[in-house]
Amino acid sequence: MKSRDGRGELMRSGLELVGRYRLETPLGRGGMGEVWQGVDLRLRRQIAVKILPLTVAADKTTVARFRREAEIAATLNHPGITTVYDVDEDQYADQRLLFLVMELMKGRDLAAVLAGHRGGLPIAQATEWAAQVLDALAVAHWQGVVHRDIKPANLFLVDGGRMKICDFGIARLADATKITATGSSAGTPLYMAPEQIQGRTVDQRTDLYAFGCVLYEMLTGTTWLDTDSGVGSILYQHLDRAPEPLRSVRPGLPARLDTLVLELLAKRPGDRPQDAATVAERLHASAAPPYQTPAEAIPAPTADWTPATRAEPAPSKAAAPAVSTARIGRRALLLGGLGATALAAVPAAMLLSDSGDESTPPAEAGPTVRPTARAVTVTRIGVLHCGGWVEAVAFGSDGRTLATCQGHTVRLWNAATRKTTATLTGHKKLVEAAAFSPDGRILATGSADHTVRLWDPAGRKTKATLTRHRDTVSDLAFSPDGRILASGSYDKTVRLWDAATGNAVATLGGHPDWINAVVFSPDGRTLAAGSKDGSTRLWDVATRKITATLDYAAPLAFSPDGRTLATHGLYHTILLRNLASGKTTAALTGHTNTVSDLAFSPDGRILASGSYDRTARLWDTATGTSVATLTGHTSFIFSVAFNPDGTTLATGGWDGTARLWKIQ
Repeated sequence: MKSRDGRGELMRSGLELVGRYRLETPLGRGGMGEVWQGVDLRLRRQIAVKILPLTVAADKTTVARFRREAEIAATLNHPGITTVYDVDEDQYADQRLLFLVMELMKGRDLAAVLAGHRGGLPIAQATEWAAQVLDALAVAHWQGVVHRDIKPANLFLVDGGRMKICDFGIARLADATKITATGSSAGTPLYMAPEQIQGRTVDQRTDLYAFGCVLYEMLTGTTWLDTDSGVGSILYQHLDRAPEPLRSVRPGLPARLDTLVLELLAKRPGDRPQDAATVAERLHASAAPPYQTPAEAIPAPTADWTPATRAEPAPSKAAAPAVSTARIGRRALLLGGLGATALAAVPAAMLLSDSGDESTPPAEAGPTVRPTARAVTVTRIGVLHCGGWVEAVAFGSDGRTLATCQGHTVRLWNAATRKTTATLTGHKKLVEAAAFSPDGRILATGSADHTVRLWDPAGRKTKATLTRHRDTVSDLAFSPDGRILASGSYDKTVRLWDAATGNAVATLGGHPDWINAVVFSPDGRTLAAGSKDGSTRLWDVATRKITATLDYAAPLAFSPDGRTLATHGLYHTILLRNLASGKTTAALTGHTNTVSDLAFSPDGRILASGSYDRTARLWDTATGTSVATLTGHTSFIFSVAFNPDGTTLATGGWDGTARLWKIQ
C-alpha cells in the first residue's frame, strides 16, 4: 500500500538489500525517505540506511543525479561530516528502491539540544560547536560541495561531544526534485538564504547564511524570524527584513560575535563573509577571553540515529584550533580529491639524523626510514609556532629570512635562530600568499581583502598596496628578473604589476574559474596560471597572449631548466609533464590525500610536495622515486618552500606550525 507521499509501505525489519544490508530498526521518516538502523553483513558493522522515496527512484534522471551527488559526498573525508559508505538500488514489492548506506551515529541532533536551552547555549559551548561545523563546511566547500539545507536537524551531536553534519548529497537531490515538480527551491524555510528562495545560483555563502540562522538560535535560544504568519511570511522576511541584533535578545553576548552573526545574515551573498575559514577565524577572535569560560554541562546525548565519519583518526586538539581546515582558494586543488581512492604508496626512504633541537617536541614522530637507491639525509631542525594555521611559507634571497602567513598577519623569522624578527600587519583579512623578489628586497603578500601588499622586509613597512583585484588574491609570483609581479585571484584574472612602482601593467583574463596558482618559467617568458576548473593556461609574458591551454591541475611548479611542469594528477598523484612534447614523463604516487603544494630544489634534482595526508615528500626527479617522507605535522600541510641553496625546506600547515628540515 502506498502512502500519500508516494513512498509506499514501510520497509520491514529483517529485509536484506542487495544481499548485504539487513534492516533492523526504523529510526525516522521524512520528506526524503526512511532511515533504518541496520547491519552490513559482509563487514559485520552497524550502519544507517536511508531509503529514498519511490517517486525519486522511479525517475532515471534523478537517480543518475543522486548517484553522482552521493559519490561526491562519499569523498568528503572529515571528522565533522557523516560518512557515506555506499549507494545502491534493489527491488522490493515490485518497486525500485534507491538507498544510501551511511555510518551509524549515536547521539542527538542540535534541534533536540537547543530545545533544552531556551535562553541559548553557553557562549563557549556554542562557539566550540560552531567552529566544528565551520571546519567541516570548509572541507566540503573546498571540494565544491554545497549542502543547501544546513539546519539544527542536520547537525548531530555524537557521543563524545563532537558536532557532525548530516545529509550531504541529499539536499541537492531534493532541490532538483522540487524545482522540476513545482518551480520552487528546496531547503527548510527557517534557514533558506535569499538567493535560494529566488531560485538563483547557490554557493558556499548560501550554507553560511543558513548557518548564521543556526548560530543565532544557538546563542539566543530563538530564531530571528516571526514564525506566526506562515511559510510565505517567513520567506519574505529572509528577503526583506533585517534581523534584530542578538544583544537585544541576550545582552551579555560579545559585540563582535553579534556583528559576525548579522553579517552572515546579509541579504546579498557578496556582503557576507566569503568562506567558512574567515567565519571560523572571526568566531575564534570574537569568543576570546574573557568569554571563553568553561561551558555549562550539556546533558549527555541519548542514542539516536545518523550516518558517521571515516576511520581516519581525527586531528588532536593541537591540530584543531577554532579555524577551518580549508578554504576555497589557492589550496583548493581537489581534482585529485573527488572520487579518489588512495593509491598504494610506493617505497619511500630517507636517512634521518635528529639534531635534538629542543624546539622540536620529542614526542613527535620523525621521518620514515626505508632503504632507497639514492640516500637523502633529512634533519628536522626546528618547529616555529606561528599562532594560527600557516597558509604560505617563503624564503628570502639570503636564505635566512622566512615569511609565514597566518591570519591577517605575516611573520618574518630568522631561520637560523628560529626567532621572530618582525610581524607585518595591515591586511584586513586572511593572508593567502607570499613571495619574495629574487633580490629579497620586496616581499609581496596577497589576501582575502582583495589586495596585494608590497613590503620592505628590512624596513618592515608597506611600500605599496595594490587594489585592482575584486576578490581574494590567492597566489603570487615574481618574474626571474624581479621586474614583474604576477597575482592570481578568485576574480578569475591574473594581474601583472611593475614590482618597483606597484603600477598595474596588464590584466590576463579568459580563465573560466578562480585562479589558484601562478608561476613563471625560469626564463621569464612564460607564465602558467592554474584555475579551479582543472585547466592551466600558458601566457606569453611579452605579448600577453595565451600560447596553450592544458589539462593540468594546480599546484604548479616549473623545473629550473624550464623543461618540466609539475602538476597535481588524479588520485593524489603528481605528474611531471614535458612541455615540449606535452607528454607525462612520470607519475609520482605515494600521497594518500590532496597534494597542496610543489617546489623544485634549485638544482632540479628534488621535487618537494606537501599534502593533506599530513606529510611532505621528497622525490628524485630523475627516477620518479620517493626518497623521503617527512612526518611531524599533525594536520594538513598547505605550503612547502626551499631556501635558495636547496639545503633547507620549510613546510607550513593547519596545525599552526612551520617546520624546518635540513636536506643533504
